[in-house]
Amino acid sequence: MSEDDRSGIHQAMEQQACSISKAGIMATLNTRCAILAAANPKRGRFDSHNPLPNQTELEPTILSRFDLIFFMADRPKRETDTLISDHILKTHAGELAHITPEVSIEDIKKYVIYQKKRIPHVMLSPEAKTRLQDYYVDLRVKGETGAIPITARQLQSLVRLASARARMRGNTTASIDDANAVLDIYEAALGDSAMDYESGELDIDMIMTGKPKSQRDNMTLILDIIESLDKKSEGKGALRSEVATDAQAEGISGDKLWRMIKDLKESGDVYEPTPDRLKLTLERVHIGG
Repeated sequence: MSEDDRSGIHQAMEQQACSISKAGIMATLNTRCAILAAANPKRGRFDSHNPLPNQTELEPTILSRFDLIFFMADRPKRETDTLISDHILKTHAGELAHITPEVSIEDIKKYVIYQKKRIPHVMLSPEAKTRLQDYYVDLRVKGETGAIPITARQLQSLVRLASARARMRGNTTASIDDANAVLDIYEAALGDSAMDYESGELDIDMIMTGKPKSQRDNMTLILDIIESLDKKSEGKGALRSEVATDAQAEGISGDKLWRMIKDLKESGDVYEPTPDRLKLTLERVHIGG
């Protein structure tokens, strides 16, 4: 994906507009439409323990603006594989009756256009409004002492989804049923894209920043260890072996430790003055006693 493509998608989703500058023509066009994106993992195999932004070219600034994110993994399962193989073999044999939809795509398009014109705006019923607000506040409270499970941007997503479901039913008001149905779908999506497998908690920063809170806490701990050992060595740097010993005492060891140090070096937070030592790039400011 080119930088222009990233910029265009970001502008369309954030500002609902897209700027065009070509052949002497400069214009800003409205982009009030739904955006559906699909991405394959960079290395061809999805890792459920690695945040999504690290595995695709869709950056956190773009991913965080999608209302729903689902993972589609190809996992072996006899029942599902039987149905898929049956479908493929029937299609290959020209037996198309089993894939003829009850409602044609053309009719669905007409239905969507008709409902959008007939119902330009949907209001939330008092019950739906209370249900969404309670859900949002309850999740926020759970994050007071840990990872942030949801932000105001996700609340706006819930409102859009509930409104869309009401419009699909041909109703100008989103009901409590719409709110409940949307929350079921939304929780399934969060379980896929915003679950920190180390802590077992929902953490929206998995999408917003590409790093869960547990990983950020571990990186802060490693920085503390490097800083402390560097001071003990009078500024010569922290010995890698001593960093490994102290980190292991805190439950961080092996490949996990060196992978995090590699990330800190790539982000410019840590460097190696000599092959066996580590130092912080900038002096850290400590607030409080």
